[in-house]
Amino acid sequence: MRVLAKAPNYSQNLLVNSIIAGLILALFCLAPTLAAVAAAPAPESNPQIRIGVLAKRGNEQCLQQWGATADYLTRKIPDHSFAIIPLGFDEINMAAETDDVDFILANSSYYVNLEVRARARRIATLNNVQVDGTTHNVFAGTIFCRADRLDIQSEQDLKNKTFMAVDEKSLGGWHAGWRELKEHGIDPHHDFAELRFGGSHDAVVFAVLAGEVDAGTVRSDTIERMALEGKIQLNELKILMQHVGFKNDVRFLHSTAHYPEWPFAQFPHTSDILAKQVAVALMQMPSDSPAAQAGRCAGWTIPQNYRPVHECLMALRLAPYENFGKVPLRGALGKYWPWLLGLLILTAVIFLFIIRASRLQVKLEQSLLAKEERERARDLLQMVLDSLPIGVMTINAETRLIRQVNPAAAEMIGLPPEKITGQVCHRFICPSEKSQCPILDLGQTYYHSEQVLLTEPPGELSILKTVVPIMLEGQQHLLEAFIDISERKRGEAERERLTFAIEQVAEMVIITDTDGVIQYVNPAFERNTGFKPTEALDQNLRLLLGNEPDDDFFQGLWNTITSGKTWSGRTLSKKKDGTYNTQEATISPVLNPTGQTVNYVAVLHDITDEVKIEEKFRQAQKMESVGRLAGGVAHDFNNMLGVILGYTEMALAKIDPAQSLHGDLTEVQAAAERSVEVTRQLLGFARKQTVAPLVLNLNEAVGGMLKMLQQVAGEDIDLAWLPESEVWPVKIDPSQASQILVNLCINARDAIDDVGKITIETRNVTIDDPTGIDQPEVNPGPYVELAVSDNGCGMDKATLNKIFEPFFTSKNIGKGTGLGLSTVYGIVKQNSGFINVYSEAGQGTVFKIYLPRSSDQPLRVAEDKKVEKTHGGQETILLVEDQIALLEMVEKMLVRQGYTVLTASSPGNAISQFGDSAHQIQLLLTDVIMPEMNGWDLMEKLSTYQPGLKRLFMSGHPADVIAHHGVLEVDVPFIQKPFSMEELSGKVREVLDKGLLPD
Repeated sequence: MRVLAKAPNYSQNLLVNSIIAGLILALFCLAPTLAAVAAAPAPESNPQIRIGVLAKRGNEQCLQQWGATADYLTRKIPDHSFAIIPLGFDEINMAAETDDVDFILANSSYYVNLEVRARARRIATLNNVQVDGTTHNVFAGTIFCRADRLDIQSEQDLKNKTFMAVDEKSLGGWHAGWRELKEHGIDPHHDFAELRFGGSHDAVVFAVLAGEVDAGTVRSDTIERMALEGKIQLNELKILMQHVGFKNDVRFLHSTAHYPEWPFAQFPHTSDILAKQVAVALMQMPSDSPAAQAGRCAGWTIPQNYRPVHECLMALRLAPYENFGKVPLRGALGKYWPWLLGLLILTAVIFLFIIRASRLQVKLEQSLLAKEERERARDLLQMVLDSLPIGVMTINAETRLIRQVNPAAAEMIGLPPEKITGQVCHRFICPSEKSQCPILDLGQTYYHSEQVLLTEPPGELSILKTVVPIMLEGQQHLLEAFIDISERKRGEAERERLTFAIEQVAEMVIITDTDGVIQYVNPAFERNTGFKPTEALDQNLRLLLGNEPDDDFFQGLWNTITSGKTWSGRTLSKKKDGTYNTQEATISPVLNPTGQTVNYVAVLHDITDEVKIEEKFRQAQKMESVGRLAGGVAHDFNNMLGVILGYTEMALAKIDPAQSLHGDLTEVQAAAERSVEVTRQLLGFARKQTVAPLVLNLNEAVGGMLKMLQQVAGEDIDLAWLPESEVWPVKIDPSQASQILVNLCINARDAIDDVGKITIETRNVTIDDPTGIDQPEVNPGPYVELAVSDNGCGMDKATLNKIFEPFFTSKNIGKGTGLGLSTVYGIVKQNSGFINVYSEAGQGTVFKIYLPRSSDQPLRVAEDKKVEKTHGGQETILLVEDQIALLEMVEKMLVRQGYTVLTASSPGNAISQFGDSAHQIQLLLTDVIMPEMNGWDLMEKLSTYQPGLKRLFMSGHPADVIAHHGVLEVDVPFIQKPFSMEELSGKVREVLDKGLLPD
């Protein structure tokens, strides 16, 4: 049997040849890459990261300056070791091409070259320390000459001069100045007589000062630095083309545009993750760290815009822009189009070969992949289960025995896997469901629940479990996955307790987002403001507060909390009804674990009532201070008024009423008497009047004054008297009660323009809770209320706050002293009462005075009897007064009455006079307060010589000063300064005519 040869299949051969050719081309193209991969070293566990640094002053200096930065990064970034690689000017490009370094630290012009040619990317910019201690991240160039060069005033004067720069490759020491000169029409290579390079900034400055060159250019901070180091004087140099007013100020003398400082950059082969870690570490570098000090900087800042450097190099056509603008695109296409067309055709052929080869390869490998895929899936599943941080176990659905557990599940249970497998699943997981399994017994296809996991040693973990049925080797199993939620459960319980506590506190708690928009309010918010939570949510917090949203108050608050600090202070909260409450507020930022502010929490405590009481208490203290001042001047004022009144009265008795001098003296007497009244009002306000309190029935006391009060009010005003039938007794001096009503009726009369009505009322009130009275130091108990109201013009709030201040009056000049209401206030306080005022503009005024109930029975107030004119006598009186003017005046008054008067200006002199006198002394008339001995002690001293000696005390001091001397006791004769001659004569006669007083 012949065997025929099979004809060749040309299409198959063509396909095979095409595949082979494509593979050859692909291998040829990929050969460098494969070689690099083969030559690449295996990954290290702690790889060294190389930082290339421009060593412009030598390798040793470079390592000293930047080695600390490499050590700093090694400490900050785990599992990495950083090293400094010093590079010369010509070594940088080579290192970038061969990937010898991962990062680069070079001057700005070198970075721009690497950015264009090696795709370097900046991640941070150097933050230099200024001469004055502040920091900067920009610099410029300074063009200068000697200050005495009068022939150089502008850039045009530099033509045909010698010029020195730092280095041909220095941006701040040459390129910046070169660009500035070029923009002013100067070509350094043609217009200068000579162009030199000094090698360092200091050398250029010294060369200019020495006259070796006419002018030069250095970096902008050079001149100030050299001046501070004592190398030069600033007034020796002149800056040409000086710039001012840049957006980012160069805080040094400079002549050019500004440029960013040295950048820290990564190369394309460097990991972006590592670059981000390095950038974060650099920006977190403290200014006082060893790395910053060694680098002579203040750390690093965000990468600046290096576009100005690009523009400078473009303008000068320096690398990488040496051919900038020289070869147009059209010229390049016209010259190289055959090569480009051939390359395009070759690329298309290779692409077709690769497509055809890949299709064949796919078909060839599909048969092998199926088997390998199953094996890989099994291995992958096992690897995933072993590496999962969640517990996983498989359970035989029929026997309910654990077949397999992963390491995470074994670690949670606390036993090795071999002691867990073969156990019934309820031995460890969901022991409360031994009777039934939702998947197996109830037919569910998916089950998700919170359960309890029993652990060894005996304990429990809260877990979140998910169960699904699966088929393994033809048998039904359960796949159970669970995670430990114990921490979450504890956190939820803690949050629940915290939420419950917050909802129970009386203070308002408000949580906002970072824009101040409310996200949560507790129940106290609705109780305090009237707004429901749904009405407050999504509203800005400042809209609910009383201050203007854009005023300085909110600006200061916002600046404080946005800087990460807590703000505390007082503010107003707006209630739903439009009123405001005063709140003591604390607003704090809420930080996440990274330190970023995510919320603000405000706690507000309503202090409206406390503020009102505080204001009242502050007002009471102010009134008390003014009262002490008034009482302090009363004594001297009373003595002076006594002298004036006494001598005026005696002068009037000597002058014919027809004479004009008599009228003048009458005016002096009237003015002095008005001054006496003002002093009494001041003492009344100060609660230091000399008073004789009696237990009164207030209805009877007021009823006896109605006729006089109607005369005070005037005929056009209706005076209504509405007493309660049975009022409790109160203890007060009747004259003080009269002062209260007279002053209030006068005040009410002046508030009524034409006709009107004044109403006086009394009633009994009992105060159980003084906190609602809005008055400091009010004691609970029974009071009698005396109310005086009118339908006059009323008062605004500003006036109402000042009405009890002495000398304050809303009346026109000359219409009032401003002491009427302050006197009422002092009298009420002196009698342990308090006063409230209710008034609005145009609505009238109500004064309510509360006097404490007395436990004694009231006395009927006796009607004033007409005082008969008294006459003098012939007795001998010992007059003791330390004020000489007053002593002489009283002596003259008594002598006019016929008395024999012995005078003494001190207690010691009085004792001597008493012992030496040949007269029998019938009366001791003495001042109470004197330097050597008070009047009461003097009286007791003289009584040992003459028992039963009659005495009369006098004083100009307020009642609180003389009260403890005993002269205000009942039946102790006393006369208050100032007094008239008739008052003195009557009192002296009254004492002399009485029987002997008991000691």
